[in-house]
Amino acid sequence: MRKFLKWTGIILLVIIAGLYITILANQNKKYDAPYPVVKATKDSAIIARGKNLVFGAAHCANCHSPKGMEERVNKGEEVPLSGGQGFDIPLGVLYAKNLTPHETGIGSLSDAAIARSLRYGVSTSGAALFDFMPFHNTSDEDLVAIISYLRSQPQVKNEVPKHDFNLLGKIVKAFVLKPAGPAGEVPVVVKRDTSAQYGKYLANSVANCRGCHTNRDLMTAEFIAERGMQRPSCPIVAVLDTWANEWQTIHVNSIEALPGFLAATRPSSVEVLAAKTDDAMVVAMLEQFARDASDVAVH
Repeated sequence: MRKFLKWTGIILLVIIAGLYITILANQNKKYDAPYPVVKATKDSAIIARGKNLVFGAAHCANCHSPKGMEERVNKGEEVPLSGGQGFDIPLGVLYAKNLTPHETGIGSLSDAAIARSLRYGVSTSGAALFDFMPFHNTSDEDLVAIISYLRSQPQVKNEVPKHDFNLLGKIVKAFVLKPAGPAGEVPVVVKRDTSAQYGKYLANSVANCRGCHTNRDLMTAEFIAERGMQRPSCPIVAVLDTWANEWQTIHVNSIEALPGFLAATRPSSVEVLAAKTDDAMVVAMLEQFARDASDVAVH
């Protein structure tokens, strides 16, 4: 009996040791992905468009601003995107990168490398990135604008720590994590107007509203809603359908109606968005939210 237990223990130790070695050996898996043909410009109009996206729909400042600037970010103020915030999640502590053009940020990266990380989820080293920045279907035009603005910022020296993964995080990196990429053909240009179609593009391909407001499979993290944004099954209750219906009631597809809408309903999420971006983008997104809210009510 003792011999049996002894050999059972040895076998278990060998299995555990082998599994741990396999986990460590797969921490730096490399992936290949194409480099989008985009190049930053110093054109002031394109940089202004990029700034509008960065601090508006794309909400880059929510994660990449220094800690303690939350109030300024919510007001839509321009803040340095020097990163450094640590996010303690079940996989470990992940740190938001420095997005300024300093060498400790994006200064040493090519435009194409930055675009590849956003569109295909592959870092400059070839490693898969966690899909916290799902700009996979962002148009070429908007990628150029975003990167152009990031290049135009003042340089801020900030050496951000590397992610600190716990055992669960290392297991996910070894066996689960893979690059995410575009769904279908990526548009070169998307017409900017106040239509629901443009709002759908902003909501799904720039703002990533569905990241919180669409049902996911809790095992695979895959989206399981049929289309658009739905009420989430998690305890965080989406309010999109409430104020989207209010928007339909007040006026449909009108920039002139936006001030009255904000005054009448005061939806905090829309007020923050309105502070960060232009009225046409807000109206377009409200149009799409209203359409999704109607679909949810029908189903």
